[in-house]
Amino acid sequence: MAVGPDGVLHIVGVSNGEMKLISSSNAQQPGSEIVWDQVTTIDLGGVLNVTPPVNPQGLMGQAWVDVDQNTGDIYVLASVTRNDESGDPSDVMFARSSDGGASFSPPVRVNTDPGTEAYQWFGTMSVAPNGRIDAVWLDTRDADNQIDSVLYYSYSEDGGLSWETEEAISPSFDPSIGYPQQNKMGDYFDMVSDDEAAHLAWVNTINGGQDVYYSRISPQILSSPRVLPGLTRLDIYPNPFSDRLHVDLDLDEPSTTSIKVYNLLGQEVTSIIDAELSGIQKLVWNAGDQVAGLYLVEISINGIKEVRKVLLQ
Repeated sequence: MAVGPDGVLHIVGVSNGEMKLISSSNAQQPGSEIVWDQVTTIDLGGVLNVTPPVNPQGLMGQAWVDVDQNTGDIYVLASVTRNDESGDPSDVMFARSSDGGASFSPPVRVNTDPGTEAYQWFGTMSVAPNGRIDAVWLDTRDADNQIDSVLYYSYSEDGGLSWETEEAISPSFDPSIGYPQQNKMGDYFDMVSDDEAAHLAWVNTINGGQDVYYSRISPQILSSPRVLPGLTRLDIYPNPFSDRLHVDLDLDEPSTTSIKVYNLLGQEVTSIIDAELSGIQKLVWNAGDQVAGLYLVEISINGIKEVRKVLLQ
């Protein structure tokens, strides 16, 4: 639930399997009989699911709505099971409305992990007074069992048109602690943003049981690229590119090295290298047979991963 700068109340939820936004312009008037002036169907590219394997008797997450108090733009975010060809069990998806909720933009995938098997669950959103949109979620991308989860964070400063590459900001934990006596982890998530940081209440099992924590999350944590062990240089160029993408590495010791390219559906497009490497390496991806668009280059050094975005024109 959120209130816009014009006093209009907006609530988001699911009705008959569809995501809906309902709005009331007179809920702000004391003693009035509330009238719901507008009901809008929202396409988030998937469905809000329940009882997923990662949370057997619980939720994948809840739907969130918030409003930019400067522009009046309405934002909706949720962890959804994709209904497209990717078949991803759970992505964090976002849509915006610039016309008071009468219509919404096509959905945008916030998480950029390659592959289509990880769960991005308990997606949560809030908007700062300066218009920055903060988003967090639990993520199983680094877990072999697709259960152990890590808190990830991203933000947008252009109304959700683009998002900073997300980063893990918590230790990994096992949400199944307590199953099956308590065969779920409760969605005790809520977040409020100010101009300096996001303030998050969230649940995890880091201490060996289900506890609710508070975290203050500053956007500056995403300002520095992840340092991959043994890698002294990484250049990916040109970007944007039109045919051939160059990847230059300098490894100061022998390292298990994998570089893969994925599309925005999380589907692997190609593997540039998967080998034990050391020293200076100059690699090339010939993308002449690929359609123009945004791609994700995943660099893995001894199991530690970094993802870079590249644009094929």
